[in-house]
Amino acid sequence: MDGAIKMNDDPSISNVFARNWHDFKAAYNSLLVVNFLNTLLIIAVIAVSLLIPLVFYILIQNVTVYTDNINMGRNVTVYLEPNVSAEQASVIRDTFARDKRIKEVELITADDALADFSQALGLESNEILSAEKNPLPHVIVVTPQDEYTTDDYLEQMASEIKANREVAMVQLDKQWFNRLHSLIAFLHALTTVVSVILLMSVLLTIINSIAARVATHRNEIEVMKLVGATNTYICRPYFYLGLWFGILGSLVAVWLSSLAVVFSESLVNGIAEAYDTHISLHGLTFEEMLLVILVASILAALVSSFCAYENIAKIEPSE
Repeated sequence: MDGAIKMNDDPSISNVFARNWHDFKAAYNSLLVVNFLNTLLIIAVIAVSLLIPLVFYILIQNVTVYTDNINMGRNVTVYLEPNVSAEQASVIRDTFARDKRIKEVELITADDALADFSQALGLESNEILSAEKNPLPHVIVVTPQDEYTTDDYLEQMASEIKANREVAMVQLDKQWFNRLHSLIAFLHALTTVVSVILLMSVLLTIINSIAARVATHRNEIEVMKLVGATNTYICRPYFYLGLWFGILGSLVAVWLSSLAVVFSESLVNGIAEAYDTHISLHGLTFEEMLLVILVASILAALVSSFCAYENIAKIEPSE
């Protein structure tokens, strides 16, 4: 086996711990001396297979954080009639502001809208249109209270606002918000599908590697069975071998995901600087890192143990 195994039937806690600690260290040593290239391949497969869904997960988490911090989908945009003056628009804004269902009201006058439009084009307002020929309407952006952001409440509020004769059109932003959430839901589903596919590839790789190692030590296993070793006893080192595969593979995946976040943040902010803003990307939390390592390690250990037991059970000592 991968390191000498000394059988001892002493059931004391200290002896059980010593035997398992010995097998744990022996499994680690075997990573370096037994088929080292194959070991690197397994660790690389586990790392890449974990990295891809981790990157998707980090992407989804960052998108979700930023969508939660914006008002997209919660606003009601009110376009006033062209004949409504700025003073009348201010009165309408104040009327909306007194509604207990409304958290915030912003008035964008036609002149302000024209100035913003001109600035976006890098021109002066009078280079496009004079104030008298400004075709843009006054706009009021209404942000409801959090408890009034459901579809039913928004529809009801839009209908009430539309009944005002000074209002030309009412537009709900929820359509864009719903599309964004549909995209996030799609990414969730895609992450799940990709994770399952990659998980299967990891399991098959581990199973193939363990089966090959058991076949390599067939003669040693036969000798151990001749002196009374049980299948479970012989299988224990393979459990720890799989545990090491999972630990090392998940550690590499977590490290690469952190590098991906740092690299992506620099690229994203290179674009964001053109819009005078800064975006902070968040990677895995410490608890999430521990969870990834724990799940990957236990899963790899269980698969390795099961595969080894199945193959060891088929080996019978020669007469």
